[in-house]
Formats: sequence, C-alpha cells, structure tokens
Amino acid sequence: MLHSFIFLSLFALAFCTIDLEKALVEAFFNETYPETAESFLPEGVSIRKCTKPDVVALTVDDGPYVSMAELLKTLDLFPDQKLTFFVTGVRYKNTTHNPNNPKLIEQAISKGHDIAHHSYGHQNYVTMPEEMMKQDFQKMDKILSGINGSSKVFRPPFGNINAAVKQYVESFGYQIVSWSADSFDWKIYSGSQPLESLAHVTQGMCNQDIILMHDTHKRSPDVLKSLLTQFAARKLRSVSISECLGDNVVHKYKTNGQQTYVRRP
Repeated sequence: MLHSFIFLSLFALAFCTIDLEKALVEAFFNETYPETAESFLPEGVSIRKCTKPDVVALTVDDGPYVSMAELLKTLDLFPDQKLTFFVTGVRYKNTTHNPNNPKLIEQAISKGHDIAHHSYGHQNYVTMPEEMMKQDFQKMDKILSGINGSSKVFRPPFGNINAAVKQYVESFGYQIVSWSADSFDWKIYSGSQPLESLAHVTQGMCNQDIILMHDTHKRSPDVLKSLLTQFAARKLRSVSISECLGDNVVHKYKTNGQQTYVRRP
C-alpha cells in the first residue's frame, strides 16, 4: 500500500496536477521514520502554494539541527536561492549540542532567509489538550518575538491542524503554511534511498510549489545541495516564504517584540 501511494504521488507530481495531501515525516524525538503517513491537511485550512508566480519556496522543518552551520555554508554557494527555516523551540534552546543556534538564526535572516514558527515541543496540536497547545504555541511565539526579522508564519507539527487550532494561531497574526511538494528527504536519512533519488523527485516540482524538507540529520546539507543543484538546472528559483506569499501581508517581529508589516512586491 505504501509503495503504491508513493508511486501515485510521484506520478501526480510529474504532471503538476494535484497537491500531495499526506507527507511521511520523521518521528521528531527518537529520530526514526514512520512507515505510514501521519498528517493530513484539510483543503482550505492552510496555504499550500506561492501566490507569486515563477518561484518556488523551499522550506526546512524541525531545526536548528547541528548541521545548520553547514546548511548556511551550502546556501552561500547558491546566492540567488532563499529558503525558510521552520524552527522548533526545543532545538533552538538546545545550546548544549549547538551553542551557536541564536547566531546562526540571526545569520540566516541577515542573508535573506526566513525564520518561522514550527511549535516549541513539536507535539501534535490536534490531539494535545487545548491549554497545553496554547502554552506551547505562546512559548515559541515569545522566542520569535526576540529575534529581529523573524516571520509570523506557522507550520503545525506533522502538518496536523483543525479549525480550533487555526483560529487560535491566526488570532496572533500568523499565516498558516503547509506544502504542495515533498522532497522525501527522510528516505535518504533512513538509508532506504540514495541521494541521487532526489533528481527524480524534483522533476515533479513546479513553479509556485512550497516544498518540504527537514534539518534533522547530518546529511541535511547534502540533501540541500542536491536540491538546489536540481533547481538551478531546471531554472527554479527558491524564495523565502515572505516573498512566496506575494501580495499577502507578512508580519515580522522587531527585537523589542513589536511587529512590523511588510508587503512584498
């Protein structure tokens, strides 16, 4: 069943006719990879495509991991390509393994990349008790409010969201963004597919796609370099989620916790 789903998904991507509605994502805390899809984003609940034409938006979830410094070095090789890091609080605060996290996040913003909200503890907001969900969201929002230029854009853990979570998140001025194409990078991290398999996946990516990958593995920089090389060959230009959303108003935090409103052309 799983192989049939992946085949049909890649077939659909090859013709750019439908969105992927399920994504196989890593199990965040034990670094294993599930065999069944856990997430489903109801139609109309979140943004799946760029509104700006002739661009894609590569988005990187679940970091900052220990490889983030290498990710930024890789991005320096592709100065015209920008991306968005959907950051979790537990990883941002884990300075034991990566004491440079705050500086790396600031460096990413200074180079034109976006930093956005992916929850604090990476728990399923749909199944969490309501008060715990609210506390988790606010805890990460507080972190972002202290990061100059961070974006008030939210991607729910595992992509799971419902009307109640949507209403709460939007009450803070956030836009909710999912994805329309999956890099299937988890298959490379798990060893089930070689890095070269990305060439086949990227063939199905189209302009205005919002693309999912993860910063969760020592091979994340290799995956990023391969994806951006494929983008360059296909003349796909990745932009930050702020630019991807085009005419939508993007809320950004200043260092004093006040928000500014930035409209991208």
